[in-house]
Amino acid sequence: MFLSSSGNDSAGCTASAPCRSLQRGFQAAAAGAVVSVAGGGYPEQSLTEAHRQVTFRASGSVTFAGLDLTCTTGITFEGIGAIQLGILAGNDNLTVRGGSFGGGSYSSGVERDPVVIGDVGSCSRGDTSNGVTLDGIEVGPYLYPGQDAGSAHPDCLQIYG
Repeated sequence: MFLSSSGNDSAGCTASAPCRSLQRGFQAAAAGAVVSVAGGGYPEQSLTEAHRQVTFRASGSVTFAGLDLTCTTGITFEGIGAIQLGILAGNDNLTVRGGSFGGGSYSSGVERDPVVIGDVGSCSRGDTSNGVTLDGIEVGPYLYPGQDAGSAHPDCLQIYG
């Protein structure tokens, strides 16, 4: 299984016809599969209702503008980074190994914390996440230029729920 920032989600997710989104890569992958994610910059993406063991492994430098995970089981990310990682409602046995998260900034009242973990949103199996492992990741920087001082709380790693 292969993803590329220039791929197409109507493709077969093969080396010669890669898909573009994590959701499509997951749909095409069998349990236990490794999805190779080609180096490059990817738009903001979500992975939802993904319930089998699949590993997304970077092949080169991979950065997503944003990566939101909701209601997943058994997913592993290796060497994949994002400006913002949202581990939201109902993620079980999730591993994020390696990768860099951050580089965003506060602007016009919008916070882009590098890593947010919490029960935001909803999951049919319950909103609490269990067995989340962050292993060897780099978090930050988060740029806060000072406008709207006092009205924002810049965090690099925010865990709540």
